[in-house]
Amino acid sequence: MANTGVVNNTLDQFSSSYESYGKKNEKKSDELGRDTFLTMMVAQLKNQDPLNPMEGTDFSTQLAQFSQLEQLIGLNDTLESMTTAFEDSSKNDVTGYLGKEVTGSIDSIEVRNGNPSEGVYNLSQPAELMISIKDSDGKEIKNIYPGQKAPGSYSVQWDGTDNSGDQVEDGSYKYTVLADTGYGFQEVPTTVTGKVEKISYSNGKPYLVVEGMPVDPESLVEIISGQQDAGDSASIVDYLGKEVSSDTPLVMVENQSVSGGDLGFQLDESRNVLLNIVNPAGESVRSITVPADETESGSNEYTWDGLDDSGEQVPDGVYAYTVSTASGEQMPTTVTDDVTGIKSLNGGQFLVLDDSGRLVTVSSVNEVN
Repeated sequence: MANTGVVNNTLDQFSSSYESYGKKNEKKSDELGRDTFLTMMVAQLKNQDPLNPMEGTDFSTQLAQFSQLEQLIGLNDTLESMTTAFEDSSKNDVTGYLGKEVTGSIDSIEVRNGNPSEGVYNLSQPAELMISIKDSDGKEIKNIYPGQKAPGSYSVQWDGTDNSGDQVEDGSYKYTVLADTGYGFQEVPTTVTGKVEKISYSNGKPYLVVEGMPVDPESLVEIISGQQDAGDSASIVDYLGKEVSSDTPLVMVENQSVSGGDLGFQLDESRNVLLNIVNPAGESVRSITVPADETESGSNEYTWDGLDDSGEQVPDGVYAYTVSTASGEQMPTTVTDDVTGIKSLNGGQFLVLDDSGRLVTVSSVNEVN
């Protein structure tokens, strides 16, 4: 009987420890009955007949059942984690919007390096306007009075100063447009409609770039039309935020403006080189001779003005370039930079490199850091 008391005392301690541990670590309901199972097994051991104790095989069987129960709980947790991860991944995969026509609400202005982005608003009838700008704490810092406006779409013009004329700090600011049509000031829609040109990231959150303005995917009110070639959509988003290298950088001409116009190349010594710019059809549109006294050993850059050999503006599109010596030896044009966005153009998708605006295709990436 003394042995029975010792056993029962040990079981009491084990049971109390388990209950205490469960209270500290319980994160969800005991859906599979783990607590009930263990409580019943402990009670069975405490109340067994000391003259006819439970067979070891029975005890082993119950322990095996408990082990299987623990494994099922672990498997269930793993499946839930996988489901959550998949759902989060699906929410973050916004590449499906590239090339589509959308309408999204905009109520924020980003100030970077003292320069504010533009906001938008729409009027359906003539009205007297007032625009209120607030900081991240909801404090009103600026009131703008554009005056009387006719029906139409307008941009919010803000110089980045507060009501005292002081420059505000970089960050995100909310704006509200109020219109008085004769019945008092009322809030008006602030939406933008256009094709999703690319995807940009700010503080780890993806934004759709529409008409040059970032739109939160959660603020979309309409997806109008558009199709996308999904060939790279499953993997292209993985490059965002990473540093990549490519031997074939591309230059984009859009609205007669050259993005990434500084064409980079590497030389082992100062020498004369021929820079050749080609269109998507592989046709040369501009050949430029760069004399040796304008080059140096190491990295070099040449700014292209977007004109062809005849001095005419080249059509909008994507252009590649090569650099060669007088003997025809090809010089490296490797570019290494951070991927800050994804550009959809002419049915293709391109990685946008930092602020230079240079583009590369996923297939041309030869190194990812």
